[in-house]
Amino acid sequence: MLGHVRQFDSGYQAAKTRIEAGDIGRPIVFRAIAGDQDPPPPSFADPTVSGGLIVDAGYHDLYLARWLMADEVSRAFAEGDALVDPKLGAVGDVDNAIVDFRFAGGGLGTLFISRTTRYGHDVRVEIIGEERALHVGYLRQTPVNLLTRQGVLYDVVPDTAARYADAFVAELQAFVDSVQNIKTPPVTAHDAQATLAIGLAATRALHQKRPVLLEEIGR
Repeated sequence: MLGHVRQFDSGYQAAKTRIEAGDIGRPIVFRAIAGDQDPPPPSFADPTVSGGLIVDAGYHDLYLARWLMADEVSRAFAEGDALVDPKLGAVGDVDNAIVDFRFAGGGLGTLFISRTTRYGHDVRVEIIGEERALHVGYLRQTPVNLLTRQGVLYDVVPDTAARYADAFVAELQAFVDSVQNIKTPPVTAHDAQATLAIGLAATRALHQKRPVLLEEIGR
């Protein structure tokens, strides 16, 4: 079983249930933001080690795109640069990127990935349907406001561990259940392979400055 932890988050699971129930009509657009407060060391960001920003930090949103839209991605394009941390640019990576992709069934997708959302761990997804839309995500960690002369302040989610604490537990339980009941796990090697192909296509598009068809990956 592959570690697609966000599929076990209660918010995304509720969105999946509503989509399958037809609550928003046919899903036509997937939009996501994936932002970390601070970049990793250049030694980690080196594309020869981590695969680069899109594969490393964007992977989670790309598998959500396939899962929530119930469709495969056929084409990807990306733009990005080391806009904040020149050390990442020095090793060949970028710290901010926008990935656009097209689904085989005609739907559209866009993903903003950042290593430098200084205001907090910003992870959000929207699925727009023919009739309605769904939004999943939050920034506030605790429901407390600090009222000052300068304005109203509240805290933010600091990192992945805090945002998906319950999802990690649910993911591990799903794995244990699969082993004990000898059944196919909810996330398979095919899911990981298909997701990685999208990331690789988008990364190739970033460097070659052209749209890349998913069928090109592996060649």
